[in-house]
This record gives sequence, structure tokens and C-alpha cells, in this order.
Amino acid sequence: MSASSLQTQILARTLRAEQANLPPVAYSFRVVFAENGMKDETSFQEVSGIGGEMQVEEVSEGGETRFVHRLPTGVKYKPLVLKRGVAPAGSALAKWCRATLEGGLGRQILTVPLTIYLLDEQSNPLRAWLFANAYPTQWEIGNFDAMNNAVAIETITLSYTYSTRLL
Repeated sequence: MSASSLQTQILARTLRAEQANLPPVAYSFRVVFAENGMKDETSFQEVSGIGGEMQVEEVSEGGETRFVHRLPTGVKYKPLVLKRGVAPAGSALAKWCRATLEGGLGRQILTVPLTIYLLDEQSNPLRAWLFANAYPTQWEIGNFDAMNNAVAIETITLSYTYSTRLL
């Protein structure tokens, strides 16, 4: 093995090690619905709302006024918001949103688990979050503007029971 070939291999290993310490990029992700009809509904422009917050109750101690106890009462999850170009009318996700939001409360709401993956440059999962029992609570089409040459965007807001980080 020549010295230049060895140097190239060492440089490549060093570069990979340095890249491994970089934080992941946020533009490469995938949304996967567990429902069979929605398996192809994975392309979104933006995903937001991943996270939770511990709710607390403030309790003042009797006779002691210098501080307040903050006791945990539960976890509150943010709504999950998905944005994409307006889907075709036959889209399974669009049909699910319509059935849920236009069906009234006389019909049972179909909930589905979904997983969001943050991907590396080779589309391998770096992180993953599972959202249990998700269902749409809001479906909105963005503004139409004759002065703007932009894609028509739909925003789907989902509620869910809880989320779990898988990776």
C-alpha cells in the first residue's frame, strides 16, 4: 500500500469521525402512518410539535412564605403539525381528515399510530418518535395569492395520546 493511499484512508476515517460528531440536519425526515391505506403518505414539507411538557401544580407551604413547591401533575404533549403540498382528492390521508373532521361526533374517530424518522445522508434513521392514537383535529389549506408563485400548502394538525422516542 502506498503512502498516499494510506493517507487518503486515514483522512477519510478522520472526516467520517468528525462528521459523526455533527448534529443531524433537519431537512431529511420521513413520516410513516401505520394504517395500510396511508403507507404512501410520507412526503411532507415540514413537521413541528415534537415534544412534551411536564405540567406542575404550585403549592404554598403553610407558614413558610419564602418559596413555593412545584409538584408534577402529568405530561402535556404539543399538537403534531404536518405541512405539505395539497394532496390529490384520492389521498388516503385527505380522506381520513375529511371523515374525521366532517363526520361529526356521531361516528367513531379512527386513530392511527405514526412514526417520524430523522434521517442521515443515506436515508438511515438517526432518531425516531412514535405517536400513539393520532387523529386529525385541524385541516387547513393555506392562502391563495394571485401575486405569489408558490405551491398550495395544506396543514394537518394531529392530537395523540402520547409519544415515545424510539431511537
